[in-house]
Amino acid sequence: MPLKTKETNDNITFKTNATDKVKEKKDMGTDVPGIVKGVKENIKSQDDPTAQPVIKPGDVQDLAEVKNKQELKKEVDSLPVNNNQQPAVSKKNKHQSKWETGLFFSAGNTRLTNGMLNSFGQKSMDVYASPSTGTGGTYSQINYADSIPLKGTALQSGISARRKLGKKTAFSVGLGLSYYSTKQRTGSFNDSLIVVNNNLRTLTSAGYYRAGNNNVYHNKYYYLQAPLLFYWQMNKGKKLPLEWENGVAPSVLLESNAVVYDRSTRIFYKDKRVFNSFSLVYQTAFTARLFKEEKHPLTLGIFYNYHLGRLQKIAPPDYNYLSSYGIKLNWVLKK
Repeated sequence: MPLKTKETNDNITFKTNATDKVKEKKDMGTDVPGIVKGVKENIKSQDDPTAQPVIKPGDVQDLAEVKNKQELKKEVDSLPVNNNQQPAVSKKNKHQSKWETGLFFSAGNTRLTNGMLNSFGQKSMDVYASPSTGTGGTYSQINYADSIPLKGTALQSGISARRKLGKKTAFSVGLGLSYYSTKQRTGSFNDSLIVVNNNLRTLTSAGYYRAGNNNVYHNKYYYLQAPLLFYWQMNKGKKLPLEWENGVAPSVLLESNAVVYDRSTRIFYKDKRVFNSFSLVYQTAFTARLFKEEKHPLTLGIFYNYHLGRLQKIAPPDYNYLSSYGIKLNWVLKK
């Protein structure tokens, strides 16, 4: 009898320990099949008073694994992860990696300058007098200043992609078409052939304009441009950001119908080869960003563009640098 009582007491003691093991497993939330199996076998032994407690060596090993897994779980939980169990990415870095695409359009005036950025093509008072022309004994004085084109229209449109560099800086690349025109005062048109030697080549022109001021001819220039611009925000800009942009635009002359003035013969004739096919354009603008929080914000401001290279290669007039100024508009398509 004492031996049986001892067995019963031992069984009761083991049952209590086994129950504690089950509770410990539940609190840790870890699945340990070895412990559960050992507990079931020991509880089953309570129904049979003659059964001996069943304790397997694997139970102790599984308990050690539980503790190791618990420590590993704490280390994993301490890592910065999001709901998808991926490393968290800060909003700041995500914002800096985005590109903003949009359309740009500008409209204004074109003027020829004498090579100075601050000149908007005002004519010099020092004019060069050319020989008098006329018919029937009536002569009129034709000044060389009349060969300088007057201002015309400037248009530009294209697409751009902009990337933010910092809180107040950004840069953009674009591709667009530019149209410039000037008004040239001429005399009457003559459709006869004439041979012109302009130091570049000898050209036979089928038709020309005489020097004069009784007609107006429209010179037109078409350029393919790729603006590369840098932006600097001048204010805090929480509601209305104000930006100053500067950059250059490599430009290629696609087509032109512009006439060239020849001093020796006092005529205007067409020769596209006289004009430089490539030009580097300096661009600057002051703009304000409207509707900043909207899906498609607008940027509106004023611009000034200046061609750093000469317009004509040979026999250039005093005013031989294209410039334009006017209003610029950007419309964001995707941000």
